Amino acid sequence: MDHPEQLMRADLTAIDTLYNVGNILEGWGNQYAFCNNREVLKMLDSKVNGLIENYWKAVTRRYVKFMADKNLVDSRRLLDVHRLADSKFDPIITVKVG
Repeated sequence: MDHPEQLMRADLTAIDTLYNVGNILEGWGNQYAFCNNREVLKMLDSKVNGLIENYWKAVTRRYVKFMADKNLVDSRRLLDVHRLADSKFDPIITVKVG
């Protein structure tokens, strides 16, 4: 499942992923707020920073590839930037021809 449209349906776009990571880290941090060893938390933050950096590099490579291929649809979907053409189409007025 690596096509941006599939990722959007699964809430796994780059933005969704980073949002979810942020929520998980906030929840984990709040759960373990009683810990008094700040050095361990700083070390974990450093590890998380490295993981996010690697993830963002991978996202950037895919984004650049889509842009180079002139695949603007998937480049926007990868970032979870809504396309108007993806909007629900429910016209108010219908016109019958013929």
